[in-house]
Amino acid sequence: MKTIKKKSLTKEDVILDNMEFIDCKFVNCQIMYAGGPHKIEGCEFENKSSFRLTGSAVSTARLFTKLGWTPPTPGKPIIV
Repeated sequence: MKTIKKKSLTKEDVILDNMEFIDCKFVNCQIMYAGGPHKIEGCEFENKSSFRLTGSAVSTARLFTKLGWTPPTPGKPIIV
C-alpha cells in the first residue's frame, strides 16, 4: 500500500484503493473508491470534494440497501 502524508490535494482525481492518506487535505477533489484496502487518518475534506463508488464498493452499497441502510447512490457523487 502506498502512503501519502501531510499533503494538500486540490482539484485532483484521487483513488483510495491500495492507498494510505495520513494528515492530508482534500480540496475540491473527486475521490473514487472501488472496495480495496485503504486507510484515511487525520484527513480534512474541504470545498465540496465528492466521492464515487465503483466496482466492489457498488456491490457493498447494494447489499447494505437490501439490509435497510440507505447508502449513497452508486456512481453519483457525495459532496462534503
